[in-house]
Amino acid sequence: MRAGSIRDIDWSMMKGLASVILAAGFSSRMGSPKALLELRGRSFLRTIIERHKLSSLPVCVVLGQHNLHVAERVDLSNTTVLVNPDPSRGALSSLIIALDYLGESEGLLIHPVDHPLVLADTIKCLVQHHRRLPASILLPSVHGRKGHPVLFPQRFFFDLRRAPLDQGARWVVHQNLASTFLVPVEDSGILVNVNTPAQASRLDRRGLNVS
Repeated sequence: MRAGSIRDIDWSMMKGLASVILAAGFSSRMGSPKALLELRGRSFLRTIIERHKLSSLPVCVVLGQHNLHVAERVDLSNTTVLVNPDPSRGALSSLIIALDYLGESEGLLIHPVDHPLVLADTIKCLVQHHRRLPASILLPSVHGRKGHPVLFPQRFFFDLRRAPLDQGARWVVHQNLASTFLVPVEDSGILVNVNTPAQASRLDRRGLNVS
């Protein structure tokens, strides 16, 4: 399958701020798509989509080889869905596919699907800071530790396209530290990266709130 959309493109995304959820990975350590993992009965992907929409952001999801399976299991209505035909090249390859469609947007809020605990208030906080600092890369931080999602304004889209695939978007951050702003939040979810079934199970047993 070539890179493209399995939903109609929402052209309102092309000018304003938009969210990109990266969910194309093979999930080799997980054994199943991370997008479909559940905490307290809700999938990672649906949880993240809903939280971004609470900030009235149009949402673009980039899926990989499990795209049809995910689309059958998750409500993707009013969401643009793109497909990465070769996600083995890394998350940056998925982001570049999103840039092909959203290159005219004023900025992209990039959220990996393996960070399902990020609070809606954190997303709103990043959006608010973007209005005050429209030329800055914005990273959420809690007690001095940086996490996800990360907001890139349009002026860095060219840098994202030329970044090394093995380093991804973090290369752009490191190359532009003077233009990077840390946004303090009270949200430890920005640091929680779920990569294995054991990690997902521990989160579920802890009864973390993902509503």
